[in-house]
Amino acid sequence: MFSEAPFRGHMRSIPLVCIGITFCAVFCAGVLNAESAPPSATPQKPASTSATNAKTPIEPADNSYCYVCHRNYEKEKLTVIHTPAGIGCEKCHGVSERHSSDEDGITPPELMYPAVKINPFCIECHAVDPLRNRPEHQAALALLREKDPAKILTAGGVTKRLCTDCHGDHRLKVRTRRWDKATGKLLSDDGVRMMETGKPATLK
Repeated sequence: MFSEAPFRGHMRSIPLVCIGITFCAVFCAGVLNAESAPPSATPQKPASTSATNAKTPIEPADNSYCYVCHRNYEKEKLTVIHTPAGIGCEKCHGVSERHSSDEDGITPPELMYPAVKINPFCIECHAVDPLRNRPEHQAALALLREKDPAKILTAGGVTKRLCTDCHGDHRLKVRTRRWDKATGKLLSDDGVRMMETGKPATLK
């Protein structure tokens, strides 16, 4: 006679097995789908860039070494305007280490500017276009266009043709040494020497 007792026991365990198999199938399918799914189309919020985009503060130029001898320029208008923007003496006149270390003052600065070179140097940083419709700048602009600027500078008539004729007062009132600004050759001096005669304290 066929007994139903063992069969009933197996029947009771079948639902549990099915539930386990179903759970495993669902779990594995979810993992596989997550790994193979394409990246989300929703753009991710970028990290804050305020720190990286912030402008680096401009460090004012340090002209203290030059002011030891050229104290008159410390409050001169061009110096006062350019120094906070990081434009100091070295930017225009070079490091001029031999000049600054010469106690006799015979060695010229590395860079000097004869009149014909002043305007071209200024427009290396300052834009010309905003000046084209301003009457007070026409003489300076004409000088820039002239193939022989020295010819205009020696002509009569307009006296304010250079940027420095109107902007600042960047000239020494008293000069004890005069150099040819184009060649650096010493043209004249007052004869005063701080060191031994004929031995200026220049770098070797």
